[in-house]
Order: sequence, then C-alpha cells, then structure tokens
Amino acid sequence: MATTEAGSRTRPLRRRAITAVRILAALAIGYFVVATTIAQWHDVRETFRSLSWLTVSLSLVAALVGIATTAFSWRAALADLGHRVPITSAAQVLLVGQLGKYLPGSVWSYVMQMELGRRAGIPRSRAFLASLVMTGLGITTGLAIGALGLPGTLHAAETSRYATTARVAFWVTLVLLPVALLCAHPRVLGRLVHVVLRVFRRDPLDAPLTWRGVLTTMLWSAVGYLAFGVHLWLLAPTRATAGAAGLGACVVAIALAIAVSTVVVIAPSGIGVREFLVAIALVGFGVPFGTAYGIALASRLIATVGDVLAAGLAAVTGVRRIRRSR
Repeated sequence: MATTEAGSRTRPLRRRAITAVRILAALAIGYFVVATTIAQWHDVRETFRSLSWLTVSLSLVAALVGIATTAFSWRAALADLGHRVPITSAAQVLLVGQLGKYLPGSVWSYVMQMELGRRAGIPRSRAFLASLVMTGLGITTGLAIGALGLPGTLHAAETSRYATTARVAFWVTLVLLPVALLCAHPRVLGRLVHVVLRVFRRDPLDAPLTWRGVLTTMLWSAVGYLAFGVHLWLLAPTRATAGAAGLGACVVAIALAIAVSTVVVIAPSGIGVREFLVAIALVGFGVPFGTAYGIALASRLIATVGDVLAAGLAAVTGVRRIRRSR
C-alpha cells in the first residue's frame, strides 16, 4: 500500500519536471535562434538592402520547400525501418524536433525527436534511427551533388586567399564520398542499424532495409538540395550565378556546404562552417568572396526564419489534429 502511494506521489513530480525541462528547452532554443539572428544581422543587412522584398520572399518559400522535404525524407527512412506514419506526424516530429540543432551540442535535435516521436506513438529507438539514417543518407546525397563542384573548389584553393580552407573542403569531400556511398548500401546500412540497436538493447528489425527505402530517402534529400539551391540562387543576382549554370552552381555549393557542415558536430546547426563553405564554393564559380559571404549569411538568416516557421506550422497542425480526434 505504501509503495502504491509513493508511486502516485512520484508521477506528478515527474510530470512537473518534464514540463519544466520542456519549457527550459523552448526558452533556450528561442534564445539561441534570436542570438544567431542578431549576431548575423550587422554583416548581412547590406546584402538585404540590395535585394527586393519579392526576391527575399521567394527565397524564403524555396527554403521552406527544402525544409519540408526533410520531413518526407525522415518519413521514408522510418517506413523502411518498419514504422509507417502520416506525413503530418512526421512533420510534427522532425520539423519541431530539429529546432534542437540550434542548441550547443549535436544531440538535442535527436533527443527532441525521440520525445516527440514517443508522443506520436513511435518507439524512441525507431525515431532515433530514422533521424540517423536520414542524416547519413542526406550527407551522402549532398556529397555526391557537391562532388560536381570539386573542380571549382580546387580552383578556389589555387586562386583565393582562403586556399587552406578550400583544400580542406576538397579533401574532406574526396575522402568522405566513397565511405558514405558504401554505407548507403542497404546491407551495410542494415548492419550499422543492427549495431545501434544492440548498443541500446532493442529488438532487431523485423525486415532488412531495402533499396526502395534508401533511394526514396535520398531522392527527397536531393529535392531538398535543389530547393535550397533555388533559395541561394535567388539571393545571388551576379553574373557568375546567372542562368541555369548559375543555378547549378548554387545547388552544388549549398549541397556541399550542408553535407560537410553536418559532419562538424561541434557547431550548432553547422553555424559558421556552412556559411564559409558556401562562400568558398561560390568563389570557385567566380563570385568575389565578400559578395559570396554576404549571400551565405543572408541564406543562413532566411533558413533560420524558415526553420521556425516550419516548426510552428507543424506544431499548429498537430494541435488541430489532436483536437479533431478528441
């Protein structure tokens, strides 16, 4: 009897503690998002002054499309792991949870996605694995697209004062790409997933991973990179990025920057690394570094706004769905 009473007392305390943690996490995310925006505004306002509101708005829409594709990519990875959910649930888990990437450290978005997944009826282990698989295959896709721009990056290494950074980006891509392609094979990826499940003492997958699941996840990642390329291209009205060739350069630049910066886990959401790599990649295509860096910072600022808007829309959709079900 005493044990039952103690348990009943512990539950409210636990709920309050979880609620307090959620509030603190939300406040911390809000702080770091606002701090990031304020810190970058001084360097990026001149770039925004040179752009029309229509251009900035279209760039934001393209960024939102790119962000939305991550939910479809995550959903495809989760389905291949044996757990199918509607896209509304996937968006709520992925888009809201990924705001954790703005916190220092590389684990908070995964923690948030696991918790949101549990509330949506998805086992924590499956939500975590889907995020890992989506991230890994997204990096592979980005490196494969970014490899098309390696000659330009190498050219930047020869002609730019930022030669060392350009060479590092070149060699990192060259080394990581074959490893990433090997790990993207369903058999190899399945073994890696099995290792993670064993570490967390979870049951193995009911069925092996498939080419269809892997390729669908990568296809959505590729669509996302294309959308982000359009988003960057709209911000870069220079001769070096004009026309279809310029659009291709922007897609390659942002794919390479996102893929490599994702590996740099010490930077929240790859902040700083991604912008520098976008600038270096654009320099390889003939854009002056000062202009390229301003464009990269504008891209980051708009993407941050896009992350917040996408998470807000997903959260509102989830709340409405819960109210309708009730």
